[in-house]
Amino acid sequence: MNLSHLGWDGHWTALITDFPDVFSAYQPFRILADYGQTFLISDGVQEDILNRPPRWDGVVGDWILVPPASSPTSPIRLPRRNQLGRQNSDHTQVLAANLNWIGLMTSANRDFNLSRLERMILLCQNQDIQPIIILNKIDLSADNAFIKELETWFPHRNHFVISVKTGDGLDKFEKWIAHQGTGMLLGSSGVGKSSLTNRLLGQTVQATQNTQANDRGRHETTHRHLFPLPNGSCLIDAPGIRLVPLNTDSALDPLSLWGREAGFACRFSDCSHLTEPGCGYTALFQQHPEMRKRWEKRLREQHHYLDQDPLGRQRKKAEDKILHRAIRQSQKFRKK
Repeated sequence: MNLSHLGWDGHWTALITDFPDVFSAYQPFRILADYGQTFLISDGVQEDILNRPPRWDGVVGDWILVPPASSPTSPIRLPRRNQLGRQNSDHTQVLAANLNWIGLMTSANRDFNLSRLERMILLCQNQDIQPIIILNKIDLSADNAFIKELETWFPHRNHFVISVKTGDGLDKFEKWIAHQGTGMLLGSSGVGKSSLTNRLLGQTVQATQNTQANDRGRHETTHRHLFPLPNGSCLIDAPGIRLVPLNTDSALDPLSLWGREAGFACRFSDCSHLTEPGCGYTALFQQHPEMRKRWEKRLREQHHYLDQDPLGRQRKKAEDKILHRAIRQSQKFRKK
């Protein structure tokens, strides 16, 4: 194994070759596991234990440059491509970094939620991470209803229908992720993340609780860990991790996702995308009526949220007032 098997590519090489005099004595390592006060790191040949330096923010998936043993300097963390974490009350706690793809995992039972998948896809794209959808436990479904819904909602999105229990569909999934860099599985407890991790590694590295009669399981992941896979890619397994958006504006607009995938766009910034002439999404809705229904549903949910949120309603009212004033002024200007 070498650095490339841990996800090292030309992006990282370019970062350090620009400063050969500075980094010539440093050795690249990747953080494989976070044990609190120590890290497990690897250079692709051997693994080592690194004591956590004071006030150091390394996380699983980070690439670091380790100085010679005689140097008092702390390891240097290379700038991250992206980062994932969970939102606490006052800050975002970063838990993993530098992913190429994320498997959004759901199952063919009560966990199946298309709206949640849609939000997760948008958040992945906001972090420049390729999202794929993994529908597990297909052996529990007597028909293809779940598959049909996926294909209807996400006609241009990679999705894999699998059963970790029976092995159905796993060959296709493993072939796709081979040499795809570093990935992660995200989903609710019980959808089979740890079971799939064990299957991909060919050994039991993450404990799982037995699935009960009601098809619910709970994973027992105890710490964050990056595993090199036999097929040349890497997988990060992490408890409690969530996708946290870098911003919450147009990057989370579902129409930007649907339109971009289908080749449509709207050039207006204040368009409802329903009745305005010249809207670029009109043709999209004509070709895909279900998307219009989904957009109308989202608008209704937004209005309901404003009804329940007095401050949000006040902000919306102030924004509308400014907009209407600008419209009146432009109309007066045209009359002159």
